[in-house]
Amino acid sequence: MMQSNIHEVQVSIDTDFTQFWKDNNVPHLDFSYDQSDISECREDEFGNYYATYQSLVLTQETQFTVAYPTEVLTITVPAGEYGIKP
Repeated sequence: MMQSNIHEVQVSIDTDFTQFWKDNNVPHLDFSYDQSDISECREDEFGNYYATYQSLVLTQETQFTVAYPTEVLTITVPAGEYGIKP
């Protein structure tokens, strides 16, 4: 079964909200912030901004079939949480 966890990380005015990141264990997926710019982020009482993103949680081993232009691969991913922002 697939689920997600919501994570909150501190960001700044220089954060590139269009940036995606990868998790080598699920190379067919991209992860990104839920917000598109800093104005959508939570601001605390000290002026710090926080964005959220969702990780992928697999409660059991899961197979993904991924179609590339030259091949089709089946990837087996063990249970765990993936997409944690580096």
